[in-house]
Formats: sequence, structure tokens, C-alpha cells
Amino acid sequence: MTDTRWRRPACTPVLGGVLLLVSGTVRAESDADLRDSRPAARLELEEVMVTAQKSEEPLRDVPISMTVLGSSFLAERAVTDLDDLSRLVGNFKVDTQGGVEPPPDIRIRGFGTAQGNRAFEQSVGLSIDGDTFGRQEYFQGALFDLQRVEILKGPQGTLFGKNTTAGLVNVVLSEPTNTASGFIDAQGGQLGSRRVEAAVGGPVIPNVLDVRIAGLVDDRDGYVRNTTAETVSGLSSSLGGRDRDALRLKLKFLDVLGGTVGLTGEWSRATSKGLPFEITNVTIPAVQQLYLKYDPNADTQGGNFVTSEGDADVAKLTTRRVVLNGDWTLGGWNLDLLVGGATLESPNHTGISYSPAPVGYGDFRDSSKQVTAEFRGRSGELEGLLGLREIFGLGLGSSRLTAGLFYQCKTYDATTAVGFNLPVYTEWALASFGIPPEPTGADAARQAPLNFLLSDYSDRTASYAAFTHLEWRPIDRWALELGMRLTREEKDADIRNYFNNATDAAIFGALGETAFDFRGLHLSSLAFTPKVALRRDLSENTNIFASWTRGFKSGGFNQQATSPDGIRYKDEVMQSWEVGSKSRFFDGRAAVDVQLFSMTAKDLQVFTVDDTGGVLGTPVVINAGRARSRGVELDMDFLPAKWLTLRASGGFDDTKYLDYQNGPCENDRQVSPGCNLTGMPLEFTPRFNGSLTSSIRIPLNNRGLQALTSLTAHYEGARFISRTDDPRTRESARTTLALQAGITRPDQGWTILISGENITNQRVAYFRDVAKVAGSMREYLDPPRVWMATMRWSF
Repeated sequence: MTDTRWRRPACTPVLGGVLLLVSGTVRAESDADLRDSRPAARLELEEVMVTAQKSEEPLRDVPISMTVLGSSFLAERAVTDLDDLSRLVGNFKVDTQGGVEPPPDIRIRGFGTAQGNRAFEQSVGLSIDGDTFGRQEYFQGALFDLQRVEILKGPQGTLFGKNTTAGLVNVVLSEPTNTASGFIDAQGGQLGSRRVEAAVGGPVIPNVLDVRIAGLVDDRDGYVRNTTAETVSGLSSSLGGRDRDALRLKLKFLDVLGGTVGLTGEWSRATSKGLPFEITNVTIPAVQQLYLKYDPNADTQGGNFVTSEGDADVAKLTTRRVVLNGDWTLGGWNLDLLVGGATLESPNHTGISYSPAPVGYGDFRDSSKQVTAEFRGRSGELEGLLGLREIFGLGLGSSRLTAGLFYQCKTYDATTAVGFNLPVYTEWALASFGIPPEPTGADAARQAPLNFLLSDYSDRTASYAAFTHLEWRPIDRWALELGMRLTREEKDADIRNYFNNATDAAIFGALGETAFDFRGLHLSSLAFTPKVALRRDLSENTNIFASWTRGFKSGGFNQQATSPDGIRYKDEVMQSWEVGSKSRFFDGRAAVDVQLFSMTAKDLQVFTVDDTGGVLGTPVVINAGRARSRGVELDMDFLPAKWLTLRASGGFDDTKYLDYQNGPCENDRQVSPGCNLTGMPLEFTPRFNGSLTSSIRIPLNNRGLQALTSLTAHYEGARFISRTDDPRTRESARTTLALQAGITRPDQGWTILISGENITNQRVAYFRDVAKVAGSMREYLDPPRVWMATMRWSF
């Protein structure tokens, strides 16, 4: 093949009561909770501090629906990924399986970013120690050495900017401390699971420099057996496996011009070994014969965690991240500076038929870079309204102001080579029409030269924003919050679709593919994202709030375009209303948050494939008219006794496409230009979902030894698990159970646990569609029951 590399834009960094009303928050136990440092005379939940509004404040004072989970809570439940985390948070769903390909599907209240166009901006944002990321792949990193994770629901466009139309995952990492501390956490179990996480830190130069080093090694074998690997060399014997490694260094300089400066460097690498799918519902005998020709043991039964994949699927992801944070106090203002840079590289190789037939493969090489700078100031408490103490003799209470400037420059480059084995492709196409293949010649067909369809994509995005957030308490027990952000964005792109040689051009031209070369594509966006929130403290333990917010996700270009049509798409806009209550009962031993919400998206960015044209169909990105999500969320923590903690999180989410007339169709039911999904629910979103966790600690002797156990039941209602909302892709409701049991000595810092995920061995599919060969389906599976042993020691 010819060299497909070409111009890549450069990015130059630039610095500059229960159920009173409605909310959604889970208060997680902190390390202090789990070490049970509460005085015996008073049993109550710990106050949870968060940074959801770019400053540390109590969770119950923040008029945002959010869930907060602490590191000890996550560690005791063997949570190592965001998809594990989503089983504990209502109306929050992440499907990654810890792998690399395809990119994860992340949704809050049903809204997310459609997989397909890799250049999509995200609907759910990700912030790590204040640095924001807008690509799906960053969600695939492992969770390690955390302080806490905050899940903010609804648009967060005022303080966090674009790419937060559905919500935000705010990850807060553990900080270096001025005393020696650390831990080691080792896990092992079924599926060849091996995971070691460790961290150590403390003062290097007392009162000058504190350091913390954390690392992770995490390997797991696949859980879907591949029969084709038994007869074809070079294939993965099992699918769904992964290898991950990560290393992080954090430095904290304690006195730099009177302030604190932190420096973080992180490297991570992940490799996934095939998608955990099964072939099911083969209804055409010729298709079954095709599979058996290339794999005599081809499995199409479904439900047995056995499949047949004829290509060596391997995907890799490497990320590097450096962040500088500074914090100073000047004239009663807290001044914060953040400068960050990150790179991401993701080469992967995957088959295109998801069957034993070697129809062809795709080689995809993605890389992206970003530079971020933010300068922010937050005032102390000001008398009156920004210093104006009274008007017409009326006092104006007190206020606080946050204001700042933001800049981010991102580049994204992708090269794609899709190779077709035309003899096998011809058999594949004919089989879908009921014409069986020749029973012999499998080895010779595998050796046939491939014909390639090639494409290059490159874009550069520069975002500039100014924001402000006012908190005003005009009178006792009332608080008004006004926020606004003005964002200017410029995006440039080059797209090229071409062929390897004249022969390929003739072949693919006959199959409906088109060569094109677009340089200098440009889009410009100007967005204003306001927020208004009003809170009333009914008592010291109960408040109610109402808010209206607006968010946006910028437009762009279709990275997978195979024709000149439908390359551009415009901004997506979200508006959200919330009414909620945050309450504490029983002298602080119970916390209940309830919320009603309504979110409406206009010009929703969606991805579809028109399979009526071209060998791969025509990938199209469009703006659907409108979609909405509305419902109720309830989160509760209850500490009925010193030895028992109950936690519940759940929601009702009624979603619907209000206008989506040319949506995707299943491969065997194609309609041009698309299927009408108006009135259908948003994909992957159940109407009801929730979890209930009971945690028990019982003393075993008078020396501090304790027995602990935790049982989590997670319910997910029926939902469509493809973008088409085809009835065949509907997954029935499921309840899965997770169990942890073991012993601990909190005073000595060690814990031994046995953990089980999906202990009733439910078979749960998270994606299902009709395979490219009509007459069969494929579905991706969550892991079966898995048991693990964990040993953790901290100091």
C-alpha cells in the first residue's frame, strides 16, 4: 500500500420531607467513614465536600443533581472502571468493558454521543483534577488512586463549558500529603484476572515539596471462546480480554510566590483482545454454510459465551497527560491557574464481518493532542451584591463571584484502510440472498490479495471562553445563582477518500464508493450558555432548589464520510429544568435527595449508515430535530446502626425522539434515506433503573478485627440496545447481584475480601444488531459470573 500520511494541523498552546421535591445525589462514605472514626456518642453521615462548582463546598449546598463516590467505597466494592461505577448511580450508563474498541458509550439521562463518527464531541464531559477532555477514549482509563468521583447530571455549560450537554464526570485524584502514606491493593481470580494497584507518598522536602506516586497493572483474559482460533493460527482464543498499565506522579510545591503549585504527569496503556460478541439467529441456510466453510466448528447457538471470529482483533490505546495547577490568595480572592497537555494514540485492527469468513479487515489509526489553559478567580464573601450593601435602604445580604478565562486547542488525525477480500466478499453477499458457497477452497480464499478503500481525516479545534458565576444571598435562607459562559470556537478540517490504485478505484467505483478530497473545511460557533438556580433552606437539614441551564456541543465534520454528502453537522443545544430537595433526617443518619428533571435537545447530533449505497453503506452524520428526557431520581443513604449502612440510587427516565425522521435501520431492513424513529425512546436507556447496597460491619473480637459484607442489587429495565430501536434489539429487564465479604483491621490498615460480580450468572447483552450478512445477528455480552480475591493494606 502507498503511504497514507499527509498534512496534520499543528496546535500552538495559548495561555490566557422525604420526597419534598426533586434531586439526585448519593453521599459516599469517605475513608474516615469506612475506618469508622465517628464518635460513639453520635452516629451520623459524614459531611461530603465537592468541587462541582470549581470550589470546595458542602454537597448539600450545591443546587445540582449529583452523585459522589469516595475511594474507600469504590475499593471495598472492587470498582475499577467507569462501567462498574455506572451500576451504582441512577440514570448514568457507561459501556466500555474495559476495552479499547469500539469507543465507550457514555450516557446520562439517556443522552450520549452516538458511536460511529470518531470526531464527535462528547455529550458527557470528563474532568480530571480540573483538566477537561472531550474524546470518548479518555473514559476508558482505569480508576486508580482516587480521592472521589463526582457525577454531575444535566448541562454543566457555565463552569465546565461545551461537551457537557448531558452531564459531567468529575474525577478528583488523591493528593500528596505532608505525612507518609500509601497502600497496595492486589486482586486475582477467574478469567485469569490479575490486578495490582499501589501508591506511596509523603514529604520529600518538609514544608516545601510533597510527592505521590501511583501505579496500576491490570490484566484479564477473555470470556467468549473463539472456535475459529482452533483451526486458524494467529487469532485470539478468547474475546473480551484486556491488559492495562498506568503510572502517575504528582508533585506539590507548598510555597511558590505565597501559593501552592502542583504538577501531575500520567501515562497509561491499554490493549483489548477482541470484542466479546456472539453470532445468533442465523435464519438463512446459505449463511450457516458460509460460516462452516471457514470454521467447521462455527458456533451460532447464542447464550453459551462461544463465538467464531475469523480475524485477529487487537486494539490499543496510549495516553499521556501533564497538568500544572497553581493556587494563590490575593486581596481576598482565590486565584487558580491550570495549564495542561494530553496526547492520545489508538491504533486498532478489526474484522469487518464478525464471522469466521475472512471478508476483510479495517486498520484504524487515531491520534489526538490537546492543550488547555484556564485562569479563574473566586472572591471571598462580599457584603451585599458585589460590594453594593443596600439599595433604597434595603440590605442586599452577601455574595460571592467566580470569573475566569478558558482556552483549549485540540487536533485529531485519523487514517483508515479497509481491505476487502473480494472472492470471500462475493460469497458473503450471495449467501445473504440464499446462494450457498462452494464447500471447498477456504485456505486458498484466505490468501487472496485484498483491495483497499482508504481515507484520511484531520481537524483542529480552538475554543475560547469567558465565564462568570454569581452566588447571592439577598436574605436569610435564600440563595440565587446566576452563571453565564460565552464560547467562541473555530474548527478546520481536511477529509480525503481515495483508492490504493487504479484497479481498486475501478472495483470500488462499481460498488458505489466515491473518491473525494476536501481541504480547508471550516466551521465557526458562538454560544452563550446561561444558568439560573434558586435555593431555599427550609431548615438546617433541608433545602429545596430549582434551576434552568443551557448547554451546547459544537458542530463538526463526519470523520467516516465515504461520499461528499452529509459531511457537516451543526451545534447541538440542550436545555434543562430541575426541581429538587436535599434533606437529612434522624439526626444526620439519613440523607435523601429527590429530583424532577426535564431535558430537551435541539439539533441532536446522530450517526447513521445508509446501506442502500456503497460497499460499506454511506456513513452519515445529521442533526435530528429534537429529543427529550424527563423523569425522577431518588438517592438515599441511611445509617440505621453503627454496623449497617444502606444506600439506594435509582431513577425513572422517560425519553423520546420528538423529531427523527431519517434515523438508522437494521442492515436487512434498509430504507433510503432512513427509518423514522420519531416517538421512539432513546437507545440504550431503560425507563427504570436503580441499585440497592447494604453494607455490614461486625466486630469479631476486642482487638479491632471486623467482618464485613456488602451486597448490591442492580436493576435495569427493558431497553433497545442498538441505535435502530428495532424490536429484535430489545433487551429484557435484568437484575444482577454483586457480593463482597471479608475481614478487616481498620487500625492496622488491612482488608481481605472475596468479591463476586454477577453472582447469579445472568446473561446480559449490551449491544445487538443484524450482522452485515443478512440472516444473522450479533450481540455483545457483559461478563458472566466472576469471583475475585482482594488483599489491601494501607498506611
